[in-house]
Amino acid sequence: MALKVFALLLTPLVSFVIWWAAVQTSSGELMWFVSALHAATLTNGKAEDALLHHCCESRIWILTRHAGAGRESYAIIPPFAKREGYVWRCDGWAAPRLPLFPYFVYWTDAPFDCDSDPAALARQKRPVDRELQFGEHSVAFIADDGSSVVVKWE
Repeated sequence: MALKVFALLLTPLVSFVIWWAAVQTSSGELMWFVSALHAATLTNGKAEDALLHHCCESRIWILTRHAGAGRESYAIIPPFAKREGYVWRCDGWAAPRLPLFPYFVYWTDAPFDCDSDPAALARQKRPVDRELQFGEHSVAFIADDGSSVVVKWE
């Protein structure tokens, strides 16, 4: 009997969460990042255990790699139309080590920004000479710690 009551209460809740996620996704408020299965990352020429996620028809990529004792993520925005490509380090946030994760966009009129601090959009992002090189399915750049990073995907 208790299981029936639990199921009756849980079903509307799960339905509501699915509906809410669909509405937020279609409005652009919720982005879903999917792991790139066939991606390889080289740091200073050596293979590295890193994760690469993409979203929005592969117009936004997030690379998460080991940095000292922790992890760090970089937002990678490939060139598109007349826009130049760029890479920046996500301040205070690292993507989860999951094959799929949602990212709630708090500021829909701003470009994608993976900083965890809401005041981050007010901070001026200083241009960093990352020696960016974009290929059709790759990017090479200099990380904040000075290491050379090359990411290739299919």
